[in-house]
Amino acid sequence: MTNPPVYARAQNSLLKILRSEVPVGKPIPIQEELAKRLDTSRTTVHRILQTFKKSGLLKVEEEGLVLKRPVNKKEFLPEPAALSRREMVERSLIEKLVRQQMRPGDRFSELALAREYKVTTVTIREALLSLAHLGVFSKTARKQWTVVAIDAQMINELMDLRILIETFALGRYFQNSAAMREEFLQIQKKMQDCAAAINRRPFVAPKEFLELDKQFHNLILGAGRNRYLVEEMQFIYFPMHSQFVRHREWEQRRFVLALTEHNAILDAIVAGDRAAALNQLQAHLENSRQRWLGGVPGGLEARQP
Repeated sequence: MTNPPVYARAQNSLLKILRSEVPVGKPIPIQEELAKRLDTSRTTVHRILQTFKKSGLLKVEEEGLVLKRPVNKKEFLPEPAALSRREMVERSLIEKLVRQQMRPGDRFSELALAREYKVTTVTIREALLSLAHLGVFSKTARKQWTVVAIDAQMINELMDLRILIETFALGRYFQNSAAMREEFLQIQKKMQDCAAAINRRPFVAPKEFLELDKQFHNLILGAGRNRYLVEEMQFIYFPMHSQFVRHREWEQRRFVLALTEHNAILDAIVAGDRAAALNQLQAHLENSRQRWLGGVPGGLEARQP
């Protein structure tokens, strides 16, 4: 089974850190620090460290994980070749959507983008067609494209899939809860600190909450121990997060409600109560569905029973 490119790059970068900075017999940096340095999730770092323990590269001692032997060249994973022009255009367009530089209803031509990126219209068309399956672009007449506004039907279909994936992943966690208990305790502490901060300021800062929200749900996905589920969730998150961040006032209210729900889920997880954790997660995701539908004109009315 091959590893995703992001995982391969993260593992190779971590190996370079161990090889250049950590003497044999000395402890390695903590997971949180490694995640920041590698610009990846703690779940990914945890998976890599587990692999290194199994291979005998690392061992557990009182001071934490310790480098047991020198890094072997064979432990480096093959990485993909440099991005093609089409892939570079795709990533740039995604960034524009996330940063709200392209908004629902915006229209643009293949020719205008080709001039902007200094590539052919064929490259632009390939990039747009590749992204169109995410539901954020639609093609109109004469090589014109539109940024699609997410609607109630799309939200309901994406949320149905999201509920299936996340509840399955959390169920897998309880098959071996000890493996990731510490990570759930750490995110619980962050969530509690964030909730306490609400009493000291009107709202949780959007950037702060979005990062915690991402860490929380990625941790649940990581507990599912299935990389294909993680990849599938990117398809679900992208159109939602890229188009709903613009509703700032509505989003701020959502942050406070979701934060309370996150803490209820974490309380059940840490307590080892599988049924309560799954019930709380399902309720949280159903509430998220309703809040997202509430951000779409006519969305709640379009909700199918």
